[in-house]
Amino acid sequence: MANDPNAALPYLEIAGYLAGQGVVGPDTDWPIYTGFMPAEPHQLVATFPAGGLMPEQKNSLRHPQVQIRVRGVPHDQTPPYEKIEEIMATLRGVINMTIGAGYYAHLIPTTDVLALGRDGSGRFEYTVTYRAARSAA
Repeated sequence: MANDPNAALPYLEIAGYLAGQGVVGPDTDWPIYTGFMPAEPHQLVATFPAGGLMPEQKNSLRHPQVQIRVRGVPHDQTPPYEKIEEIMATLRGVINMTIGAGYYAHLIPTTDVLALGRDGSGRFEYTVTYRAARSAA
């Protein structure tokens, strides 16, 4: 993992954590994408880097933010809303935990679920943004 250039990217670590918990990924109906949302499939979850706060001067903690977006099938808002709530419930347990190359003191939502409405194909989208207190593991 030390030679993996993507190892320290929090949005990739969170995507991997969600897949490892069985919330998203190949064994579910919810594929996970990182850094982009393809036009297909309809139903998916994606994580994105979302800035963050300045690193702390006194210690090695950084405060990156990760945006999570969920999109459903056309004209049905319930499944993507339920999935983002499941994701929030799963991430609630990220306290004093190593994920990938990072140690997460905590991971807290900076927003509640935000409905983005429907895209041009009638698919409902929801998002939530998290801020971490993270250092190298």
